Amino acid sequence: MLRDRLAHALRAAILFGLLALAWWTLRGIGHAQDRAPRVPAPAHLSTTERVYALLLARVSYNEAGDSEADLALVHQAARAHGPSAERWIGWLSRHSPCVSGRLPLERALERPGRCRWTRHLRPDGRLPRQWPGTQTAWHRERPRWLAHLERATRFRTLPIVCPVAPQSWDGARWVADVLARGWRVLQCKGEPRNLGVVR
Repeated sequence: MLRDRLAHALRAAILFGLLALAWWTLRGIGHAQDRAPRVPAPAHLSTTERVYALLLARVSYNEAGDSEADLALVHQAARAHGPSAERWIGWLSRHSPCVSGRLPLERALERPGRCRWTRHLRPDGRLPRQWPGTQTAWHRERPRWLAHLERATRFRTLPIVCPVAPQSWDGARWVADVLARGWRVLQCKGEPRNLGVVR
């Protein structure tokens, strides 16, 4: 009788331990990104410059993933519209209203493309709202986003990729439309996925 009670108690303890271990493991997988440190912005950046770096990273990630050439292209275009990070933020927000959040989310959800989730990319790398894939897929994407954001915080050292400052950019597949609208395509270095354009 005592032996049966001890065996039952031992089985219950083992089952409880396995359930606790499973819960702890799943909790750890689900919250691993919550424990990850933020990408440190260089101390010499002002608050406005940090806001700009995040917006620059979001817009360029929306346009071409972690392409450094496209990051430089978007930055060069923003720089053409003013002398300060504050002006760059204003121009990028107007130029890319979906990614910048100026466009209401319900309208963003109607648009094709990635802006429905790239507008929610975070400096700490947490799963962005509206991410279309699984959490596992985000764990694979996350290091690319964080590395891209870190490059964006060094916007002052990004290369000049276009021979003159682009006024905007567009996807290479739309070259005929770009030309029909009166834009001239620039020959930019680094093979950006987008076209730098000027009037």
